[in-house]
Amino acid sequence: MGNRVIVIGIDGGTWKMIDPLLKEGKLPHLEKIIKKGVRSSMHTTIPSQTVPAWPVCYTGVNPGKLGIYHFLTDSHKDYDEGRTLTVNDLKVKTVWDYLTENKKTALSIFVPFTYPPLEINGAIVTPVRILKELGKAELMTFPPELFNELQKVLEINIGTMAEQKGKIEKMKDEFTHVNKIQVLEKMKNLYLLTIKKIREGTLYLMKKYKWDFLMVVFTPVDVLQHRFWRFMDKEHPTYDPALAEIFGNAIVEGYTQVDQAIGEILQNAGDDVTLFIASDHGFTPVYKWFYINSFLKSVGLLKTKDVAPYKLRTRPYALQKILNKFKMGFVVKWLPPKVRKLRVPMLKRDKLAISEMIEWNTSRAYATSFGININLRGREPHGMVPPGDYNSLVEEIRNHLYQVKDPDTGRKIISKVFTKEELYHGPYEGSAPDIQFLLAEPHYMFSKSLDNAALFKNMDHNNYAINAHHINSEESAYNAIFMAYGKHIKHTNLNNPPRIMDIVPTVLYLMGLPVPEELDGRPLTEILDEEFMKANRIDYQKIDIYKERDALLLSKEDEEKMREQLKNLGYIE
Repeated sequence: MGNRVIVIGIDGGTWKMIDPLLKEGKLPHLEKIIKKGVRSSMHTTIPSQTVPAWPVCYTGVNPGKLGIYHFLTDSHKDYDEGRTLTVNDLKVKTVWDYLTENKKTALSIFVPFTYPPLEINGAIVTPVRILKELGKAELMTFPPELFNELQKVLEINIGTMAEQKGKIEKMKDEFTHVNKIQVLEKMKNLYLLTIKKIREGTLYLMKKYKWDFLMVVFTPVDVLQHRFWRFMDKEHPTYDPALAEIFGNAIVEGYTQVDQAIGEILQNAGDDVTLFIASDHGFTPVYKWFYINSFLKSVGLLKTKDVAPYKLRTRPYALQKILNKFKMGFVVKWLPPKVRKLRVPMLKRDKLAISEMIEWNTSRAYATSFGININLRGREPHGMVPPGDYNSLVEEIRNHLYQVKDPDTGRKIISKVFTKEELYHGPYEGSAPDIQFLLAEPHYMFSKSLDNAALFKNMDHNNYAINAHHINSEESAYNAIFMAYGKHIKHTNLNNPPRIMDIVPTVLYLMGLPVPEELDGRPLTEILDEEFMKANRIDYQKIDIYKERDALLLSKEDEEKMREQLKNLGYIE
């Protein structure tokens, strides 16, 4: 037995978008897959976001074994949540490790959280990573020489694409003062071009290598939804009819391009292949912020210092940026290029880090980017809660969370509250946040910011990045997409949704490889035909799933740029 398997990821893929487009006949390839195969909602990770979801997808274990819960390191050691992580911080083997050990040839294309590229039997193309030089970037590959080959074959300059992206990202501060249409048009075109190049690169590598396993993720769908959802949602508080006329179809274009890509990938793969399609989480529009630290403050568990939330410092800015900020951009076109770039010193208000605003000696709990921690003595830098009070305080916070109501609707907004022991297990469970929760209604996004005294605030009309998201609503955590099609897949309806961690053990089983007993996922036998099941037993083996890698410490400049990218998408503050 040596079946070939394809896993296609649609980052942020949601049935909310796919089902209406299926009814309109705009996704013919997904329609064929669903009619002949399997479709289902899928349970992803909590938190329901890119990291840890994709790493769980390609390892088959829960975050307690991964050692990763977020884009940043252990929040207990650093109130500002530490450095950004890379694939080298994974504590376990990936699907590509298992395949390489068994002399299978694998391809990995644009799978999130695969930087730096692993050395495998096959090829890996990682997503763009911002480097020190402003506006420059690097698309890394294994083998390394594949990088230049792809640039030539795809007729692109990765540096130029990244420079364009960098310039667009830099315009966020000026978004209310420049031509919004111009900025949004550049964003849309860049993300759609990226989908096209992922497709072309995948087809090229499929022909170049005699592959056994292929995984590709169409990441731009996620970003299109983050930034363009409000233009198709008339109920969104920041809906703009004029901009909706121009950009209301941007997300649809992304999905139709991915559908086309899926069709071409299947055509090139041939009939002798099994296909899985998955997303890392669902998606939902965001109408309102919920401030967790303000909630903790309201119930007497967090105290803030009597300090201004900002500090002043002098910083040089390009004259062009200053003129745009003060709505004098029309002057720029009359200035020589050298004058436009002149650096003029200005006073800037920098926000204090949240950790600098909290009185730690009297605060019993605090919010992270995706949960709540107890300020535990002996663990946190300034911990003050005795270990003997830990469990009772967790239950106190759980009870308070269940009572939180939106004053505008009178409805409770939190449906489930979890301790880390209820969500995770493994040797790295201790680095997880102490408490996480799911939102009963999908239109809220939580924040640890202390900028707002009230618990809730409507979305800002001028926020260019975040008008839809996916972190820890029931909609996002329990409604990722799952499809299966092709060789050995039977057409069936599932009684229970699969979990994102079930994909790797199912892939290994289909490819005739041993399935490690310590994986947390399981082979999805209910979607496989009886003939295959009778002929092939599951070969569970005691295989060591853990793997040590040398941590990659980014430079200060790279670290700042990585964090800025995460801020732009609302993952950290």
